[in-house]
Amino acid sequence: MKKIVLAAVVCVIIAGPVMAGGVRDNCGVGLGTYLLDDKEPTLLVQCAATILNGVCANQTFAITSGTLGANPYTALAGVRETEQFIGDNMDRLALEMATGHGDTLAALGNLMGVQQAEQAAFNARLQSNFGRIFTSEQVTASEVLAGIQSVTQG
Repeated sequence: MKKIVLAAVVCVIIAGPVMAGGVRDNCGVGLGTYLLDDKEPTLLVQCAATILNGVCANQTFAITSGTLGANPYTALAGVRETEQFIGDNMDRLALEMATGHGDTLAALGNLMGVQQAEQAAFNARLQSNFGRIFTSEQVTASEVLAGIQSVTQG
């Protein structure tokens, strides 16, 4: 009987913070985040969401699908892959960027998650900022990528 009373007391203590309203931080994405999203960000709620995210093992699914509290991932390649592509195609990319069109420029846009409808605007922006992107003949792929990101995100 003592165990039942103790379990009930623990449930009441836990249920109080869990039932409170608010926004939670620090627990990643997944089912726990989705289910406890409107709760106050107490330590207990954050731990419960994190544990539920881990137990359900759905964070990878959430991240790749853009569900359960995760933002959709739009870029097809990471920074390292994009930088490698730029390094491998530096001369052709510089030529196509200077003219504002070409297959290599389209492939770069695709790698960076540029939608087909936005490709022409992406090309035009890079063309008009060519000097900010290719700053010298010795420019590195990482510098070109930083210049492209500066121009397209700023």
